[in-house]
Amino acid sequence: MSTPSPTQSDESTIHIADELKDQGNGYFRSRQWDEALVAYQSALGHLPRRTENAPSDDSSKAAPGDSNDETPQIIAEKSSTNGPVPQEEPDAIAKRRAILNANIGACYVKLVRTSISETV
Repeated sequence: MSTPSPTQSDESTIHIADELKDQGNGYFRSRQWDEALVAYQSALGHLPRRTENAPSDDSSKAAPGDSNDETPQIIAEKSSTNGPVPQEEPDAIAKRRAILNANIGACYVKLVRTSISETV
């Protein structure tokens, strides 16, 4: 079975997400945590949504007769410009999403540390 190639729209939104991440990196290096956070969150919103069903680690541990056989559907941040994940690139999109989430977390750590140091 052949997988469809990413559409021009998918490639465009991924490119925008990469540019926003780079912009966020510049803000982060300049210690502009709020601006970096906004850029990273915006980049995350431009990535295609993840619409595939994710396997559940607990599904094999379910007791016989459990009525909850549904696998949760994971959907990323909603944006009207992003579509489903291109079939041939789910790992690349997942890697971008993981990096952006880590960068967002780093911004929150810096913001909290800055806030704490200002109050001491």
